[in-house]
Amino acid sequence: MTHLSPVQLLRHVYTTVEVGANPALDFPIAKENYQIAVDFKLLPPPPATTNQFSVELTVRLGPSAGEAPWRYKAAVVVRGLLELSPGFPDDAPIEQIVRLNGGSLLMGAVRELIMTLTARSEWGPLELPAFDARMFLTSAPAAKIPKIEGDAEPKRAQAQ
Repeated sequence: MTHLSPVQLLRHVYTTVEVGANPALDFPIAKENYQIAVDFKLLPPPPATTNQFSVELTVRLGPSAGEAPWRYKAAVVVRGLLELSPGFPDDAPIEQIVRLNGGSLLMGAVRELIMTLTARSEWGPLELPAFDARMFLTSAPAAKIPKIEGDAEPKRAQAQ
């Protein structure tokens, strides 16, 4: 019998995807050093729902100043809609469960997207490291997320 998680990702959409290769790189390189900025937040829930949650993950990747060479810069923003199963316990720490699962699921999607896009790029695939999912349990304001040197802020999709 298959046991599904009580937290399901119903859908996810990318509102920003920017990946750029370093045009000045001399290949091969022995070691890379990246600065990675991650921001995760809960968004207002869909109307008239009690078991669905909207979340957003922003990941920015760029070179560390004065460090080893780098192959890519990237900015990705992804939004997801999570649903808790109807039998979820009332006394469960729901926000923490949504943060931990939502952040982990979306980070996996971002890692896969960046690896897929860079796999056919000049400098080969880039696989982001695994992250400690507990980072999604706290919320850091976007202003405290380090800006990647030389990068623009990710553009937000505009509502029509």
